[in-house]
Amino acid sequence: MTNKTKWFLSLSVFLTIVVICTPIFFYVKDFHELQRSDNPSDWAAFGDYFGGILGPIISLLTLIVTIIIAVNLSKIERRNHEEAVNSSVKPLIEIEDDEFFSSDMTRMNPSINEDFYDYSPPTKPT
Repeated sequence: MTNKTKWFLSLSVFLTIVVICTPIFFYVKDFHELQRSDNPSDWAAFGDYFGGILGPIISLLTLIVTIIIAVNLSKIERRNHEEAVNSSVKPLIEIEDDEFFSSDMTRMNPSINEDFYDYSPPTKPT
């Protein structure tokens, strides 16, 4: 792992923690003097608050990470492709027959003498 990657990863983790802790801080700051509630609807409002704030933020962070992974994977694949194209090592076996991987059955001229889709009930052995 390069220093740039370590720095970016550390910054990302720090920013994620700050983003997640910010709504908690504001909630505690505004409602710290209130008693803990035994009413389930109060706890539902509490969950809605955090879900409404943190859900989109976490989704955005996930999208950013997915884009970063896709870009890095594309760079790796491009580098591997260039290495394979410019490599002096050639495959041991080359397949030159075009029909080897063909899925076109009409080229093989198959002949079917019986109807495979006809159903006949099984017979009892004698």
